[in-house]
Amino acid sequence: MRKLKIFGGTHRVKNNRDQVRMIVGATTKKRAVELINQHTARITMREFNDYWMETGNDKEVELATNSPETIFYREDRYDSEFISLNP
Repeated sequence: MRKLKIFGGTHRVKNNRDQVRMIVGATTKKRAVELINQHTARITMREFNDYWMETGNDKEVELATNSPETIFYREDRYDSEFISLNP
């Protein structure tokens, strides 16, 4: 079984022009992109590689590790709590 990686970056939620901070736990970049494309505005692998990375933020890692393959976002990059985007 592959190790879960926690990716973080900025992207748009569907029907919203503003970019928000997002995190997702997935075993590969490809799987992360698939999940993002299922629940948000489309992202390409190139955009993902350019603007997303594995996060080392303890709070983000803990949240995404406890709910693998769930996309979380927050509207304020620094102060607000993360919201689950997919059930």
